[in-house]
Amino acid sequence: MAHVWLAHDLRHDRPVALKVLRPELAAVIGAERFLAEIKLTANLQHPHILPLFDSGEADGFLFYVMPFVEGESLRDRLETEVRAITPEVVVIAENEPRLPNTTSLALPGASAETLVIQLDLAGIAVSAGAACSSGKVRASRVLTAMGVAPAVAGTAIRVSLGWSTTEADVDRFIETWTGLWSRLGIRDAGAARAAAPAA
Repeated sequence: MAHVWLAHDLRHDRPVALKVLRPELAAVIGAERFLAEIKLTANLQHPHILPLFDSGEADGFLFYVMPFVEGESLRDRLETEVRAITPEVVVIAENEPRLPNTTSLALPGASAETLVIQLDLAGIAVSAGAACSSGKVRASRVLTAMGVAPAVAGTAIRVSLGWSTTEADVDRFIETWTGLWSRLGIRDAGAARAAAPAA
């Protein structure tokens, strides 16, 4: 819906994130949705939500400005640590533009259903399948349409991080994943190597 740019705030000499509504979208859907997003963002008060610095219109472009935060996202940290524990894990579409708070992990040799159940027993909510197909644990049609092999798609889980997710939550996921892999790895290590896609 909008483009986000790294910009420089000349008045305060600092880097900022500048979100600008694409004019072609403003013409189609109107500016109301973007203005509602600005209003909502301006009223959020939480340690894990960045504050709104400024908003307005310039040359017909609606925009708002927030702090620029440099560093690794929680999603990227989670993926890095999961890969260190289980090198055979497949991070779906890892080299493509993706949502910054969501990852799809496939562990060939371990069924998605097993991963969902085991993580749920540890108090960690993840899902398998398409986001719009609740209650069903099966290979995502979206992943197969993306060209992901059925054997890999059938092992994929989706992990979403929210505004309340903390470093400690990621630590807990990693700890649980490590224990889960230790238990599954003994039984499924050969199957995981056989099912993993060629690099």
